[in-house]
Amino acid sequence: MKKRFWNTDKLMSFLAILLSVGTLLVFIYQTNLIRKQQYAAVYPYLEMGFHGRGTKKMSFVLSNEGVGPAMIKSVEIKQKGEVYEGRFSGFLREIIDKDDADSIQYLYSDIAEGKMLAVGAHLDLIDCQNAFTSDRMSELLDEYSMELKIEYESIYGERWSIESGNKIPKKIK
Repeated sequence: MKKRFWNTDKLMSFLAILLSVGTLLVFIYQTNLIRKQQYAAVYPYLEMGFHGRGTKKMSFVLSNEGVGPAMIKSVEIKQKGEVYEGRFSGFLREIIDKDDADSIQYLYSDIAEGKMLAVGAHLDLIDCQNAFTSDRMSELLDEYSMELKIEYESIYGERWSIESGNKIPKKIK
């Protein structure tokens, strides 16, 4: 009589290995879901743009509308297509010439690499409190074609960038 290859012991061993591989795949899938959930729980979402442009109280605001803090990694300012070497506050002082320095009264906040923007926080990069200042500041920003690009990351190191002409942040790979 010929001996059969698949006996009860081999079949049970094979099923145990198959069950173990299936369990491993489920654990890998669950781990991936947990990681995605953790990343989503600290997702920073920066928005930047003008509030009240053309009114008495114009401001250029950077805000974190996400659910996690945003660490600023780089700030790039372009004027007329060329990169400005310096900080945002220096750029503002340079575009407001000596004739306008006495007539334009505005408040500003500086943004620089290493700054952390908390959840729900907003930063008035430019804040004008009267109609003349708002109008003149808008004219100057348009005249110098200011473009602002900010790269930031979450606490897990995921990176995004946002540009002043684009409302939606782009993920950096």
